[in-house]
Amino acid sequence: MSKIYDVIVIGRGLFGCPAAKYLQMDGLETLLIGPKEPAASEYDRARVFSSHYDSGRVTRKIGKTKDWSRLNAQTQAAFKTIEAQSGMHFFGNEGCLYISDLLPDDHFDKAVRHQLLSKEESDFAIIEEEQLPELFPFFRFRKPSVAYLEKALSGHLNPRRLIEAQLKIFTESGGETVDEVVESVIDKGDIYEVSTANGQRFKAKKILYATGVFHPFFGFNTPTIPLEIKTETIALAEVSKEQAAGLQSMPSLLYTCKTETYDEIYAIRPVLYPTGRYFLKLGANLTDDRFLTRIEDIKKWFCSPPLPQQEEVLKKMTVELFPTIPFLSFQVKHCIIEYTQSRRPLIDKVGREQYICTGGNGYGAMCSDAMGRLGALCVQGKDFQEGFSAGFFAL
Repeated sequence: MSKIYDVIVIGRGLFGCPAAKYLQMDGLETLLIGPKEPAASEYDRARVFSSHYDSGRVTRKIGKTKDWSRLNAQTQAAFKTIEAQSGMHFFGNEGCLYISDLLPDDHFDKAVRHQLLSKEESDFAIIEEEQLPELFPFFRFRKPSVAYLEKALSGHLNPRRLIEAQLKIFTESGGETVDEVVESVIDKGDIYEVSTANGQRFKAKKILYATGVFHPFFGFNTPTIPLEIKTETIALAEVSKEQAAGLQSMPSLLYTCKTETYDEIYAIRPVLYPTGRYFLKLGANLTDDRFLTRIEDIKKWFCSPPLPQQEEVLKKMTVELFPTIPFLSFQVKHCIIEYTQSRRPLIDKVGREQYICTGGNGYGAMCSDAMGRLGALCVQGKDFQEGFSAGFFAL
């Protein structure tokens, strides 16, 4: 307990790992504390879960606003450096297709007019409705639509592999990790004392919280961070290895639509999962999604079997969107989306020498490296908001 770190980063997820990496590479002695992904047999005993326990997430540059787009573009710009430094491949650049049948579509109009990215950063093509069946024969869209296809490094990323790559760079730079849940943080006046669930204690001059949905439920010495925690249900549709190879060119999909049971579909081409099987991933906002307010309910959600009605909706959605693919099996999984009240990311000072980096708002994977880098700059008192709208990261 005698060692005093420059910074302790709490949370080893998509924001915490790159933040720790950048802090360590900037010369600050950094300790990263957070539990590893639990094995399936350990779920009942685990206290912290994450939606990055997955092999496929959409990545694209063009976001909801200019600021989100800048975060996404900065993260994509770091992909090849992360890959070179870690020796790990974690992304596919098959492209990302945005399509909407809710017309007129404001997001499409802004993207086309280059309001969300500079012309230098933009790399997309408008797809006419009559081109869709020829270019993307695996999709079936039912209504008149507008669409654009992002190219370059857009497509999908493997969040497990991305975190593994960030951790490798961090530890090879001299960073240290502790595989534990943090119970409390106490301000001792000149240092902070961090206590873990197994009784270990660590000291640091500064604390960075990258604790996501679990921040409100532990003894962290910060002001209240108002978060909204929404249930999310996804489908994994299995295909054969040969089918997966034939669908390598399928872009990730963001489909703005609305029915009585769901809206806002996203899909990712079949990728290899740790089980050795290939799954096409698909998700949407379901009309019976819920907001959770207790840690017990979050754990129950992650550990519970799928709701039969949601399973049926997702299966039907998958078959209707991909009618020509003979799926071998379906699995339905639970995850969580963390929203800030502003629906913007949060990077800010929240105490004497305490800082927070959170608020993926459903876009955390695609902007993760930039969020971690900017969080690390905030900890160091450097300008992390240059190029972004005033107040974009504020609590």
